[in-house]
Amino acid sequence: MARPRGAGAQTEARVRDAAVRLFARQGFAATGLRELATEAGLTAASLYHYMSSKEDLLVEIMRSTTEPLLDSAFALPADRPPEWRLAALVEAHVWTHGARPMACLVSDTELRALHHEHLTEIVALRDAYEHQWRAVVAEGAANGRFVVTDVQVASSGLLQFATGVVHWYSPVGRLSLSRLCSTHADLALGMIRAHVGDRPVRRSDLDLPAPDARLPVTAIERTLHG
Repeated sequence: MARPRGAGAQTEARVRDAAVRLFARQGFAATGLRELATEAGLTAASLYHYMSSKEDLLVEIMRSTTEPLLDSAFALPADRPPEWRLAALVEAHVWTHGARPMACLVSDTELRALHHEHLTEIVALRDAYEHQWRAVVAEGAANGRFVVTDVQVASSGLLQFATGVVHWYSPVGRLSLSRLCSTHADLALGMIRAHVGDRPVRRSDLDLPAPDARLPVTAIERTLHG
């Protein structure tokens, strides 16, 4: 489907935002096209000018959350120690889930709604992203900076820990998103018992830029929507 431009592109974004709200609130399967059109301020007949199918719309939402995270993981400098890269992974993940809770909730919970090529594509993206976490944890365990008995369990546990903010964080609460990110980085380093010599490593020990400064421009732009 050719992408509309100008006012059409704004309407397309409105449809996508409406889908995020409905899918997050009541689930993909329970959302009808007529309901989606109403939420977006369109008629059912005009809806298909701005989307190919409901599943294509879901895939677009999933790409918009997963691809920026994968890009930011690939962009981490290899010469930084594993504790630095782990903190960076945690902060980018928490930042994205705290800034785009509805889109991330949809992305994290609606995999079962995908079929065939779409499922293969999104699973491949998620697997590549999770591999980056495992690689950092494995490196830290191998060089003695992390205390880990099972790399797979540790990396999966850390990832789920960072994902959990989608269920409870509110930007109008007492914690800013930046503070939430740094707090989770500190907790993750403690959970994995990151250390150099006999000294535990804290987030404040790391020369780590704020997560919004590290995310690619495309990721920041996406974070501002939905």
